[in-house]
Amino acid sequence: EYLNRFRISKALELLKTTDMKVYEVANYVGIDNYRYFSKLFKEVTGITPQHIKKLNAKDKAKYDTLVKIVDVVMTIYYTK
Repeated sequence: EYLNRFRISKALELLKTTDMKVYEVANYVGIDNYRYFSKLFKEVTGITPQHIKKLNAKDKAKYDTLVKIVDVVMTIYYTK
């Protein structure tokens, strides 16, 4: 569980701060299976990594709000 927590946290950071594609982020954090990565990411954060990338490109205000919510959800998820 710790490893997945680290991977998803790092993936969220990369999705927020780079132009990497989602499959590149998945590989970077050590998850070779893109579908598994997307499923795990959504399970932990409540939203798909693709949605985060789309919002980042379209609407900066909505994106910033969403990222804050995801950060809170991850904090709650991992303090259980």
